[in-house]
Amino acid sequence: ALKNISEGTDLEKYLNVDNVLKYMAVHAFSVNMDSLSGNMAHNYYLYEYNGMLDIFPWDYNLSFGGMGSGRGGDSSGATDVVNDAIDTPFDGTDFFDALLENEEYLARYHEYLRILSEEYVDGGRFDELYSGIRSRIDELVKTDPTAFYSYDEYDAAAEALYDVIKLRAQSIEGQLDGTIPSTDEGQKNDGSALIDASEIDLSLLGSFNMGGVTGSKAGMRRGGRPRNFDEGMRGGNEQTGSAGTDQASAGGEVMKNLFIYGACLGGMIIMLFSAMRVRRRRI
Repeated sequence: ALKNISEGTDLEKYLNVDNVLKYMAVHAFSVNMDSLSGNMAHNYYLYEYNGMLDIFPWDYNLSFGGMGSGRGGDSSGATDVVNDAIDTPFDGTDFFDALLENEEYLARYHEYLRILSEEYVDGGRFDELYSGIRSRIDELVKTDPTAFYSYDEYDAAAEALYDVIKLRAQSIEGQLDGTIPSTDEGQKNDGSALIDASEIDLSLLGSFNMGGVTGSKAGMRRGGRPRNFDEGMRGGNEQTGSAGTDQASAGGEVMKNLFIYGACLGGMIIMLFSAMRVRRRRI
């Protein structure tokens, strides 16, 4: 199965293509560099049933710039994250390249991105989720005697996450309609139409220091990431060296905000997948 998928042959026979395309859409939306599309090419599960492979998401607490972009108020970081190119989120990984080279699969992937951006985020369901979570936990955060962060820090992090998600949807809509370049190369050549997110400080969300790995989008995506499916995707968290362990930064910012960031983001990811499943049943 792995050989055929890597070569792009008989994909429907060996791969749950539709579910993987949904995974790719949610993954691209969330800009998660602590993953298969990042430098370390890890944090995923492959599941085989009756000779057919599926991929499951895992470990999304460092999405939307948590791997380093925008730390310390870097004005370009949030703009990079918000505008992350939807047509090259896995660039150089043969497994996903084979899917996006297929015009039918590319169109379905784009449709799932449109559903996430227009129907879920801009259609009001994300606002309902965000408001619902905050109404349930705000008072608990204020009165928690063991909290890792103050209420003001929590509030700033939650609002920054909200703003990033809304602007991310806006950028994806622009990339889908062609007003914003949808590849890394296109954005590099002409960034005039990119959504400006320079006022957002992603460090409010918490971050990890990966021990010398650059926090830029390009660095996290291309820092020696394996290009071959068979070599780079043998196991969900396999890697050489320090097998799957993150190195926390020395400061207290991570522990202050990462818990609530992960909880909110985890809820959002679950709701996104649920929304797509429900919509598919209705169709």
